[in-house]
Amino acid sequence: FEYGSFQQSKMARAGVTCLDCHRPHDAGLKAEGNALCTQCHAETKPERFVNQDPSGLFDTPAHTHHQAGSTGAQCANCHMPERTYMKVDPRRDHSFAIPRPDLSATLGTPNACMTCHNDRTNDWAAETMDKWYGTQWRKRPSIAHAFAGAANGDQAAMEALRALVSDKDQAGIVRGSAIAA
Repeated sequence: FEYGSFQQSKMARAGVTCLDCHRPHDAGLKAEGNALCTQCHAETKPERFVNQDPSGLFDTPAHTHHQAGSTGAQCANCHMPERTYMKVDPRRDHSFAIPRPDLSATLGTPNACMTCHNDRTNDWAAETMDKWYGTQWRKRPSIAHAFAGAANGDQAAMEALRALVSDKDQAGIVRGSAIAA
């Protein structure tokens, strides 16, 4: 779960490795909470990532829209939601994705917002994100439509899968999954 989602992430494509966040001998985290993320996502960052994130101003209430230090202000809770497998194995999603409640509403995909706001709807979460960030987040490319369409037998989705296969900017695991679909 962790490695597969990590290989699909823009972090992996940017050159981030396991050892940027984890200690080599016990795989524990190098820092706790948002300090782990702000070692790179800050105004000062390692030289090799200097062009990846121009502003670096994410660990702020202006970005999280949650009170500083709260559960909702923790980077990992929105971008690496935790799921428990087999009732005993909690794991964090390593795709570092931006929550997409719009896709959850239309395709049934999970999103981090509903982990904490389980009394609300995906439409509520999408509308809230629109208020906070504008609607440009909805325009981010997503592979979800192609895979969901193919799973439902949509022939138009097959063309989208073929495009994914030939897109060298896609992670290998995405391209391989498009072939398998």
